[in-house]
Amino acid sequence: EPNLLRIWKSYLALNYNEFLNYSLIGRTEKSVVINTLQKAHKHQIAFRKPDAYSLKSLAMIKKYIYVDFQALNETLEWILKLQDHHTGCWTPIGPNINHHLRNNETGQSLITSFVIIALLESQKWLNSPSNDVIESAFKCLQSTTKQHDAYTLVLSAHVHSLANKTEEANQYLIKLQQLATNDTVNNVTYWEQQVPGEEWISKSTSIQF
Repeated sequence: EPNLLRIWKSYLALNYNEFLNYSLIGRTEKSVVINTLQKAHKHQIAFRKPDAYSLKSLAMIKKYIYVDFQALNETLEWILKLQDHHTGCWTPIGPNINHHLRNNETGQSLITSFVIIALLESQKWLNSPSNDVIESAFKCLQSTTKQHDAYTLVLSAHVHSLANKTEEANQYLIKLQQLATNDTVNNVTYWEQQVPGEEWISKSTSIQF
């Protein structure tokens, strides 16, 4: 949503600028970006959308502004309650723009990957979920990740890497490399994404994987 987009744009700008020792923007510009973050935070807390993306976004901006962590921990509790305790999976709720999430064969595994990523990347600031929750979610991925397109492989490698499951992450990266197209003329390696029933996607979009 637009408000989360503002949060991420501001966070990335500040983070990158910090890496450059604030040589990119001055104090005045930095204060403007932080003010944008503060306003976006207030809007997001007021909206109180309890999803993993909101949780991750707001948890990560703590280094720059005050964040209402009571609200975030309530969101965390809500997310954990939605996990299927038998399968370890999370199921997509409501309409999704992402066609991968609309796919019955990939939706459950992908949304579970997104939630795991949000939990792992937020745990340094929030109450950490138990290891049982995370391990149960990975069992879900083992049983539901059936397709091996580039999008699924990238996400699978990332989530396993975050959880320090290096061997599994490397296996996904090997499969990803096998799908790559090596353009030796232009010295470019890229992946093409096929989207049945959807509009054509340019090669430049595929390279962004």
